[in-house]
Amino acid sequence: MKKLQSVLITITIFAVGIVGLWVNERGLGNANVSNEPDEKIFPQICESNQNPIQCWDNLLVKMLENNGAAYTFERLAQLIEDVPMVKNNCHDYTHSLGETAYRIMISKEKLSLSSKTIICNYGFYHGLAETMLIDTGDPAQANNLCAYIDKELKRLGSDSKNSCFHGLGHGAANPHDPRLYGDELKIIKSALELCEATAQMNIVNLHECAGGVFKGIAIFYIEDEYDLYELSVNEEDPLWLCSEQPDRYKQDCLNAMGPVLMWLANEDFVKAASYLYNLEDAYARQAVRALSVFAGLLALDLKDGSYEKVITICHALPSYLQLSCLGGFAQRVQEFGEPGKEYLVSLDFCSQVPIESQRTACRSSICESLGGEAEQCMKEAIVRLKKMQL
Repeated sequence: MKKLQSVLITITIFAVGIVGLWVNERGLGNANVSNEPDEKIFPQICESNQNPIQCWDNLLVKMLENNGAAYTFERLAQLIEDVPMVKNNCHDYTHSLGETAYRIMISKEKLSLSSKTIICNYGFYHGLAETMLIDTGDPAQANNLCAYIDKELKRLGSDSKNSCFHGLGHGAANPHDPRLYGDELKIIKSALELCEATAQMNIVNLHECAGGVFKGIAIFYIEDEYDLYELSVNEEDPLWLCSEQPDRYKQDCLNAMGPVLMWLANEDFVKAASYLYNLEDAYARQAVRALSVFAGLLALDLKDGSYEKVITICHALPSYLQLSCLGGFAQRVQEFGEPGKEYLVSLDFCSQVPIESQRTACRSSICESLGGEAEQCMKEAIVRLKKMQL
């Protein structure tokens, strides 16, 4: 259980008006934040303030204005570890940073980004895109902004695809309206409306955003230790909210619930997967694949190339779900591969599957996902299979 919570913390830490007041007008008093602020004095700056929560918000905003996103989010990540008040309010703080980044972008025609801007449940993207929507009333501009952000994050070395759209959904699931608290269906409905307005007719971006919404709800079920949103999982029917969604969002919801199922099952993968057995086959297959991708984070044996255990686990599932399970774990091991050739470790995984038909299907699914590199992938698959047979 602790391992699962640690992974989730990594995921959420690995994410309304425009802010228009300067720090000295918003509660910092005479506190001095230079261009090279010493983070060691931050707790003392806000500790004695009459409104310490707002003080931290002001201080971080000023830091972004003076030092940019890379410095600010690096400091914020450390503050989350050291200062409970910052940790407890980090989504709101990054939301303010997103609002401020938009204001800076308008005035200086420059957007400051960092590969760490996903921390705190993607609040930065929520604030940035939401503020643009309020300011311009034009979803197309928010759509273009997200496209630009994802391109920049890729340039900065982030491996998160469609982070802005996913982050927008993730952030929108953190409601700022207390009237939504305690009702996940209302929270989801409000967040999906924002996704639809921003992603417009782009199906890929829409589902990235929707996936972020449901992932946010899943995390609140498990980690909302302060009961900020008054949500609790239905242990008898943890997938009930997915059945309440329109057909276009059912799979997004089911795929996002993997962490909840593993939490309820105390990290027993087969037990977690059993919650999916009553679904229609097509829904169940995709949800099992998503579950195994997530569970791969917990399978430490994968890091040293030992795949027998997880392959055995997949074979404990009903036959119609085994290939989906294997495919998910094969996808997960790519993170341990050489940059640019991550698929090779997936092929090694597939080569260890003892059932020939599954082994072939596993390799094919990996290679087909590579598009233009599929032919080279298949050649590598044959070479690796021959080595395994020697």
